[in-house]
Amino acid sequence: MKKRFTILLVAAMLLSMIAGCGQTAPEASASAQLETSAVSATEPAPEPETPAPAPEPEAPASAEESVVEEEPAPELFDYELPITDGSVTYTFFEAVNPNVASFIEGFQDNHVMQQWQARTGVALDIVSVHPSYAAENFNILLAAGDLPDLTSSGLKYYNGSTSAAVEEEIFADLCAYEDACPNYMTVLAQHDDALKSLTTDEGYMPAFYQIQDNSLTKEGLVIRQDWLDQVDMDVPATYDELHDVLTAFKSELNVPWPMMMRSSGAWNNGVFSWGYDINAYMTTNPLVSLPLFVQDGEVKFSMMEDAYGEYITMLSQWFSEGLIYNDLESITMYMGYMNQVVNDEIGFFYTSADVISNYEEAAISDSFALTAMESPKRNVGDEVHFSAVLKYSSTGGWAVSATAEDIETLIQCVDYLYSPEGFILANYGVEGETYELDTEGNPHFTDLITRNPDGMSMDSAVYIYTLQNGAFNEDYTRYTSTFSDRTQEMVDVWNHEVADSYMYPASNVSLNSEESERAAQILSDITATVDENILKFIKGDRSVDEFDTFRQELRDLGIEEFVSIYQDAYDRYLTR
Repeated sequence: MKKRFTILLVAAMLLSMIAGCGQTAPEASASAQLETSAVSATEPAPEPETPAPAPEPEAPASAEESVVEEEPAPELFDYELPITDGSVTYTFFEAVNPNVASFIEGFQDNHVMQQWQARTGVALDIVSVHPSYAAENFNILLAAGDLPDLTSSGLKYYNGSTSAAVEEEIFADLCAYEDACPNYMTVLAQHDDALKSLTTDEGYMPAFYQIQDNSLTKEGLVIRQDWLDQVDMDVPATYDELHDVLTAFKSELNVPWPMMMRSSGAWNNGVFSWGYDINAYMTTNPLVSLPLFVQDGEVKFSMMEDAYGEYITMLSQWFSEGLIYNDLESITMYMGYMNQVVNDEIGFFYTSADVISNYEEAAISDSFALTAMESPKRNVGDEVHFSAVLKYSSTGGWAVSATAEDIETLIQCVDYLYSPEGFILANYGVEGETYELDTEGNPHFTDLITRNPDGMSMDSAVYIYTLQNGAFNEDYTRYTSTFSDRTQEMVDVWNHEVADSYMYPASNVSLNSEESERAAQILSDITATVDENILKFIKGDRSVDEFDTFRQELRDLGIEEFVSIYQDAYDRYLTR
């Protein structure tokens, strides 16, 4: 009886957690993803049927047992389509990936967006913009009182705090409309800490978020294996070993710039800087990624750490030796240097598993071969405290305008993407076009995605024919199922023994209105100073001996107050 009571108590605690968003149903089983049952799309989802009475127990059940046993687990369901007659046209705001500009005119050409409208009946007027101007364009629309009904990454573009966005009736609080999005609430209940991570300190949930069922990273560091073979060296594990390899590439193979690096001095999520126990990646355009990390509960800003001074000194030295690409300021994304890679000008860089085959097919060298690398360490055996895997992220979330006409219908239509049918559509597209089912009923991409006849990368094809980011429950195996054995080995390396104990949960903490306004003021000056000086340090235009002076400049700009704001937000996050 004691063991049974413990299990029921845990279930009761789960009920309490879900109630934080006003939901009263316990966690659904993962297998419910595959089950369907038609319900009316114009009415709230019906309560599950009351189960048949159980045989009368020999002894009265405890209060805990009665409450829990009477609550059947919710299941994902398919809507009766269409949901709406399209009498209301909703505006949708999306920043379009510039890598696909040669294939589509705007997000209205995305096949899932077209199918979503056709199936649910929702009518969309899609506004597509370049990522560099997305925040500015969004805030112009907001100031003009012409807020889009649905905004991808809206919380990133809005200048105020997340809570203020709800309290000032900019974006709708989905917790107030949970009856209109039962699939989404059920998906959240299936994931540990999702509600805690995706609600604000006040209990608001102002967006539909992208949830990952089986998280991993498919991006990371790679090095030319054929060149390693030529210089008779192993895949480097430390910074010193990597320096020796890059030097050999340059001196023995006459490689112009053995290593590619961004002007920020780090790759996405801080990869390459992790060996110094820092997250050195910072960008504010088009979205914000701050170089914050947490050590023993204390929030830190990487550029203020002694370790960062050592890190930037190393990069400066390597640049002076001609080991790093000389035009760093021109590098904005990892596909931006494909020509240098395939023309044997670069030997060590950051990339995605999706484009490995593109490099191999375009390479001028018949021996071209890449191998994956873990983020290098200062010493063999050092522990890594960072990760590129994010289970819950507001980056691709869709925020619904609080003033949208017939808001419940719009929310229902978005909720469709979390249904069993919507799950397949968002992840795999249309059967017979972008995916086929195997003998066990599992979907697999067709050659339209994996070997696109128009020459687009798989990454671009996924973006155009499915949803790559947005409001849906992502099945990450859609990528890995297409990988060759060699590519899968590379992905395994990038996901090997990577912890995240130092990661700052930037997408999940929330600032209040006063904090958000003050942090934005400070960040504006800090960003300009960091962008200018980090590049100068690397290229030798400013001596690394002035690193302490640089840190004082950041203090003068309010960096300590900035960190304190994010410390307070982090502390509140821990107590949700």
